Amino acid sequence: MKHKLLFIIVDRANYGRLMPLILAGYKDNRFIIQTCFTGTTLSDKFGKLINDVSQDGIEVNFQVNIEESFRSHEAMLNTISNGIVKMQELYKKVNPDAVVIIGDRYEALGCAIAAVYRNIYLIHLQGGEMSGSIDETTRHVITKMAHLHFPSTERAAKIIKKMGENPKHIINSGCPVGDLILSSKTNLNSLVPFYSVDNIRITSDDIQKGFALACLHPVTTGIENSLEMVKIIKEFLMSINYPIIWITPNADPGSNSIFKEIKTIPNCHLVVNLNAITFQLLLRNAKFALGNSSSFVRDSTFTGTPILLLGLRQKNRETHKNVTLIEDISVKKLQKGLENILSKPRPNPSFLYGNGKASLEILNGIDNFLNIKPTKQKQLHYSF
Repeated sequence: MKHKLLFIIVDRANYGRLMPLILAGYKDNRFIIQTCFTGTTLSDKFGKLINDVSQDGIEVNFQVNIEESFRSHEAMLNTISNGIVKMQELYKKVNPDAVVIIGDRYEALGCAIAAVYRNIYLIHLQGGEMSGSIDETTRHVITKMAHLHFPSTERAAKIIKKMGENPKHIINSGCPVGDLILSSKTNLNSLVPFYSVDNIRITSDDIQKGFALACLHPVTTGIENSLEMVKIIKEFLMSINYPIIWITPNADPGSNSIFKEIKTIPNCHLVVNLNAITFQLLLRNAKFALGNSSSFVRDSTFTGTPILLLGLRQKNRETHKNVTLIEDISVKKLQKGLENILSKPRPNPSFLYGNGKASLEILNGIDNFLNIKPTKQKQLHYSF
């Protein structure tokens, strides 16, 4: 009998990392794969991701609107509450064998709670990682609810074990995004044109001579600091001679202020949403990237793209030598950091976050787990 898996996608980063796994699942006759798009994937403000996924071969089976659009702490709480109520209704209708969730977003938290309290196996990807925002708390909460874990690194797997999770249910698979990056034979010349928020068409010719890629998310425990950061980054970018592709911030509180400030930066193409392949093409071919996105940290390890990692949002992430952390930023520190990374040869890629075979590893692990059907009542596995 085939196992029915329901994948929950809450934002564009979720989608980019889950897409290779979902596509592999479609081809695996051990599974019935269904998707539920929720969170900001349904929002026009964030490019309405569901309108674009068919070009990747992904089917939208269910849409559940849980997102509050006010970008405040209250909106985050309301979104979590909406997720619990609305997702449990979907789970009752679909009756999956397991729900698959990735990462650390508040949008995913309500979805996870609903699955566990409906007595459905919860499968969690990218648990055990450390970072510097409320996302870390959310990530660990989901880990403690999940029945099966697929961390992306060896250190993350050890952390999950130390959290009292059953070692038999922890599989260091690597991140599925590496499957996409390492298998892609495309280059910048094949980049599909995309558009800025002002509907300006951007082609590979516009950025062929070199460009910077930027993304800055607010830190929910220090919104004022996030706004000050973007003002410093603006001054820094105006002092260098590179066109900038800037990906809009996520839905966390404080993003509106960042968005307004970005729009005042000269020679900056602000984009709301990029499909997964376009994003990876840009990250691979960028002269450098800067900001505080976990995608810059994780995905860049597979290509060696130089990264200026700013502030505390990703402070404790595992990084490759292509990443330079600047915690307390200033224009001079950014200029010195850029000079340093551009004066050295581009670092070789790393397999820190996987070897490009994560999807098969994950599907095999899920199949074995569901065939055994362990108890859904979790037990602590601490060594006393």
